[in-house]
Amino acid sequence: MGRRLGCLTEGMSAGESEFECVRAEWTDIVARGHSEVAIWRSHVARLAQEEACLRAQGRWVGGRDDLFGVLGIQRQEIRHTAMIGWLLDPCMRHGFGADAYRAQLVEAVEKCWADYSGPITTALASPPT
Repeated sequence: MGRRLGCLTEGMSAGESEFECVRAEWTDIVARGHSEVAIWRSHVARLAQEEACLRAQGRWVGGRDDLFGVLGIQRQEIRHTAMIGWLLDPCMRHGFGADAYRAQLVEAVEKCWADYSGPITTALASPPT
């Protein structure tokens, strides 16, 4: 709370004078609040305009951005691991074979090690006999 120096008004009791000081402070706070609300309203209006513009351009998107989130299983790591293991095993019934695995491996290496200038080998180890 701010200091109230010189609040005593001639012809008023100390209580009345204190009340007038509090009322004056409150009026000032309310006036500042209205200007802050006006500033916030202008910011919100600008955000609404930006959203409308992005929607019109087809760039405003929402919702989950991955299949696991859409299915509601984003926190079920054991299932994710099993699915990844199935996808990466070239002998599974999905029929992707080693070529799909090899293509995914090359893409991952290219993305993760973009500055790497050495050779990339995609030979798969032979299964044990």
